Amino acid sequence: MKKKQPIDRGLTGRWTSCDEFGSTVEYRISIVRGEYRVGCVDTFDGERAEVYDIRGDGDRLRFCAHWPSTGRFSKNSVFWRGAGGADQAELTYTYTDTELLRRRPTKKGLAEGRQKQVEQAYPGRARGFSTKSCFAVSFVDH
Repeated sequence: MKKKQPIDRGLTGRWTSCDEFGSTVEYRISIVRGEYRVGCVDTFDGERAEVYDIRGDGDRLRFCAHWPSTGRFSKNSVFWRGAGGADQAELTYTYTDTELLRRRPTKKGLAEGRQKQVEQAYPGRARGFSTKSCFAVSFVDH
């Protein structure tokens, strides 16, 4: 049986960013029946993260958080700086981000789009020609 690591009680408390322009999340760490409990609250809007997979290894406290409003997911690791920095802990995290995507047209979509452009630019002349022919004809006509 694996020996259980002792819990470092230096991590308990409410933790916020030292940077005034940093995150508005407050991390609430406590110990219940010998196990860590973690709560994450965005103090800007009061949203609470769904926190799970909490593990303490004596040196670091690790946990995952999911923010339902945005779908953002983070993996977090908190390290207490010890007696010299009793009121400071280091939080390392990785998180998901959001990016807006646009659909790229398919070759067929591009060809249809070009055909329409040629038909609009040269009414009656582009009928019956392929897109490649239309461009060749339109360049020859000029």
